[in-house]
Amino acid sequence: MEKYQIQPQSMPSTYNIQAMFNISSTIAQCLKCEMGIQELVYSLTSSKESLITWKTFFQATISFLSSGHSGAANPQAHIWISQTTSSIFQIFKSTLTSWPGCTSLIYSKLGLNFRDFVAACCCWLEQTPKTDALMFDHICECIMALLKFTKSNPKGDPKLLSELSKYRDTTIRLLCEGVLKDNTVIGQEKILMCIHNWITVCNSPLENETIESHFIPLAMLFVSMEEHNSSGIALALLAKLQSRNPKPFFRFCETSWDTMEIVKHLGKACHQLESGNLSKTLLNESGHWIQICTGCLTKMNDEFERSSILKRWESDGGLETLMRLVKACRDIVFKKTTTLTGSNELLEVFDRIIGNAALALSECLRNANHCKILHECGLTEPLVELLRFSSDRMNRSQQSTQKNIAIACARLSQFGPALERIRQMQAIELLSLVGAK
Repeated sequence: MEKYQIQPQSMPSTYNIQAMFNISSTIAQCLKCEMGIQELVYSLTSSKESLITWKTFFQATISFLSSGHSGAANPQAHIWISQTTSSIFQIFKSTLTSWPGCTSLIYSKLGLNFRDFVAACCCWLEQTPKTDALMFDHICECIMALLKFTKSNPKGDPKLLSELSKYRDTTIRLLCEGVLKDNTVIGQEKILMCIHNWITVCNSPLENETIESHFIPLAMLFVSMEEHNSSGIALALLAKLQSRNPKPFFRFCETSWDTMEIVKHLGKACHQLESGNLSKTLLNESGHWIQICTGCLTKMNDEFERSSILKRWESDGGLETLMRLVKACRDIVFKKTTTLTGSNELLEVFDRIIGNAALALSECLRNANHCKILHECGLTEPLVELLRFSSDRMNRSQQSTQKNIAIACARLSQFGPALERIRQMQAIELLSLVGAK
């Protein structure tokens, strides 16, 4: 309790575990339906006495969670503690996931400190056996609901996000340990989604120790299991990591992945695009691999380091793979695939793929010899066509994609014949317009 700086609530120092079990299990059952939530809201707003009763109960639940496993004097008490804890987490999940506005009303009336709730979750994650999948599941669902509530409630407590951020790395470490110590734990996808939400909502860089000892090993475990439902989420986490914490990510790449590994996966992404398979899942996975590839090529500050990785990239077939990728994207645009044009969500993913591919190409095109190679292999035409496609859509969200392609075209034009072909395609003016935005 002291470790997580939990503030003791105003409640009796001892309480009857069996009574707590009976009350919490009954309330948890009632709050599973919308009518139960409506009754709670009515009780909180109808009278001062009801409000005080509910405040006392919720403060008692926080204190119960904060006490961990203490107080279990016999096997029956152990059972009650476990079942009571499950019920309490269900109560918090139900109230945090109720309809818009309701959650804010409930917690503003109760005046609860969410920091203490998250600290209590950490306390239970620390002490719960790693194989207790049900408890991990409950805690994950509650944390995800709290993060979603925090993100969608900008008018709430401005300190809440800051307080939650304090426990992010600790929570991620404990969740990772839960899977790494026993990969039979069910709900692994939910745990990965919970970590993903933490990183999305609290977007500051993670501690390197958390990344290298817990985060990367967990993500790699699932990325290597390509048929596993969680491999896509794990890949998304790695893609976020390379943009958020590039240094530990590249240390990991040097020891666990080489450029050939990334090129191999990028080749698979090309194959999916070339086959016309434009499902959301496959497009997202392709996008993540391209983002990782782009990060590896663009995050190097040292000129020698950059030159070294570009040489490895070329020798491992990276240039050819990127060219295949651009041509596959151009073919998709020309075919005007109904799956793509009928979904704004898929179009956004597709735009990110094009933008990241262009960014990776721009890095390769710093080298004059690469400009010559790529033009002679037929890169110029599809690149200009993708620039025209992106510019024609005239959407703000595509501006970064347009600029990335324009930069790639500008660097390609260092090679005289490429510049001439760009002129023939009447794209010089288009490059100027994109550059002015």
